[in-house]
Amino acid sequence: MWCETKNTTSELGILSKDMIEQYIIPHLSKGERGPKPLFPLYQVVEFVLYRLDLGCKWHQIPIRHFSPEATTGWKAIYHHFREWVKDGSW
Repeated sequence: MWCETKNTTSELGILSKDMIEQYIIPHLSKGERGPKPLFPLYQVVEFVLYRLDLGCKWHQIPIRHFSPEATTGWKAIYHHFREWVKDGSW
């Protein structure tokens, strides 16, 4: 069972891509080593906000619905969120 398929936060008009990049991303930690994220960070933030808004489980985020070209899954989104919570930037 998937989360209710609402639009992403930018499509709802809550936060646009520019607002996320200007006001949220500068305050989040970014890894200095390892591979680059497979998603742009604004999209990771959108998926985290989507999940927090609906209260669904991480594996129920419909990533392919919003990003059909996605090559990764919910674990990458959860990894970013967990790291941000761990270092206090979220």
